[in-house]
Amino acid sequence: MAQETGIILNRDGFAIGVTYNEKESLATLQAAVGGRIESISQHFGMDAYANEEGLYTPGLQVNPHAAHVLGYNIIGNIVLPRITPTKRKRLIAKGFAIKPE
Repeated sequence: MAQETGIILNRDGFAIGVTYNEKESLATLQAAVGGRIESISQHFGMDAYANEEGLYTPGLQVNPHAAHVLGYNIIGNIVLPRITPTKRKRLIAKGFAIKPE
C-alpha cells in the first residue's frame, strides 16, 4: 500500500509531517484535527481540512498563525494531505515554518 505524507499546521505556527497509508487517510486526517473534517481547500490552493465542528468542540482554540496567513479565524489544527516538495515550498512562502522531519 502506498505511503502518503501530510502536514499538520499546529496552533504554534509550526508544521509537522505525518505519514500514513491510503487506507488510513480518513482516520489520520480526523485525528489530526480532532474530529470530523471540513474542506478549506479554496484558501490554500491545495487540499486542506479543519475540524468541521471546531466552534463547538471543547478545548479547541483559534489557530492564530492560520488566522494571520488566511485573514480569518480557523479553530484548531489544519491538515494538508499528499504534500509534494512544490506544495511544501508554497506553504513556506505563505509563512508557515516547517519543522525538519
